[in-house]
Amino acid sequence: MKKNYLIILLTFIILGVAGFSYLYIFSSKSITSFYNNDVSKISSIDILDGNNGNIISINDKKVIASISTFLSTIKLKRVIEKPSSGWKYRFSINEYDKEVLNIVFINDEYCKINSMKYKITKSSDVTIKSIYDEAVKSIKK
Repeated sequence: MKKNYLIILLTFIILGVAGFSYLYIFSSKSITSFYNNDVSKISSIDILDGNNGNIISINDKKVIASISTFLSTIKLKRVIEKPSSGWKYRFSINEYDKEVLNIVFINDEYCKINSMKYKITKSSDVTIKSIYDEAVKSIKK
């Protein structure tokens, strides 16, 4: 009888841990959950255009704040990796010339953070391309 209770208890514990792990891994997250430091510590953001290889480095605090605001509106859900090639933009967020976060936007629907693929489930009306274009304009001033 004791053995049956032990087996039932262990089964519930294993299912509970598995369920919690699944919910934690595949729950909706925001990009800010990957970068929880103060935005004022960001010294630069490097953006690499995957279409043409152009790279721009943003040092202007206003533009950094604008990009950070945009990134904070994005909600993500982890997905199982499906083979894909190519990407649109790579954002490297730097603190004092040290990369602290790397976000690769595969397209408007998917991105990779720390080599994990995520589906973008919600974002603002602003597009990744418009953020890139704004950053390019700020460099040309």
